[in-house]
Amino acid sequence: MEQLSSHLAANLAELNARFGRSADFYAKELELYHCKGAIVLFDGMASLKGLWQLLLDAASRRTPPGPAEQLTGEQVFA
Repeated sequence: MEQLSSHLAANLAELNARFGRSADFYAKELELYHCKGAIVLFDGMASLKGLWQLLLDAASRRTPPGPAEQLTGEQVFA
């Protein structure tokens, strides 16, 4: 199986090229605590309820102190 890149834009472009025309595929870029990411869903593999729980959990966390800088997932969820 081909591995994805470490670059968000390249990964989203590849996923959109492979699945973008499918009604079962959804991708949305987002940024939380200066950390860029994406939500990628495939119908039947994720629920809207689960997505809301994930987003509300992340949004309810306090912004870490200090200057605005891009954080890793580990830093945000520490």
